[in-house]
Amino acid sequence: MNGNLYCFETGTPYTPVRAWRSHGQGRNVFQQREGFIAIEILGSDGRHEPRPVSGSTFSLEFKVHDQRPQFTLRPTYQVTVRMGMQPPLLLRNYTAAGSKLETISCPKIRMRGVLTVSMVNEYGQYFEDSIGVEFNEDFEGLLKWATILPLAAVATVITATSLTPRGQLPV
Repeated sequence: MNGNLYCFETGTPYTPVRAWRSHGQGRNVFQQREGFIAIEILGSDGRHEPRPVSGSTFSLEFKVHDQRPQFTLRPTYQVTVRMGMQPPLLLRNYTAAGSKLETISCPKIRMRGVLTVSMVNEYGQYFEDSIGVEFNEDFEGLLKWATILPLAAVATVITATSLTPRGQLPV
C-alpha cells in the first residue's frame, strides 16, 4: 500500500453479526452468521467504549439468532460468558432462540477487559461476540473530588484570611 491509508465507507448499518473481524472466523472459519445463526450482545451503551459496571451484579442482555430450517435435532445453545481467560461468569443451556436477560455476578476485584459471550450449538459450531467492560472503576471520580475539595477549601480560607488589611510592622 506504499504508506497510504485507505478508508472505505458504506451505507450499511453496523451489526456485530455482520462484522468479520478476521479472514477466518475463529473455529468455524467461513461460517455465515447474518441471516443464519449467531449470538449478539445487546444494549444501549454502545460498542466502542468500555461499559462501566459497578456493584455486585449486572444485567447482560444478548440475543441468540437462529434462522436455520429445523430438521431432526432439537436446537440447543450452550452460552458461556467469561472475562478474558478467567473461569466463566455464566454457563447456561437454552433450547430456544431470542433475546435473553441474565443477571451476572461481578468479579470481586477492580478490573477492565473484554467480556466475551460465546455460544456452541447442537452441532458443536462456535459463535461469539465481545465488548469492553470496566468492573468497579467508577470510584476514581469520587476519590478525585474527595481529595481536591478539602484542599481547595483550605486554600480558599488561607487566601481569604491573608487578604485582610493589617497594620504596619513594628520597626
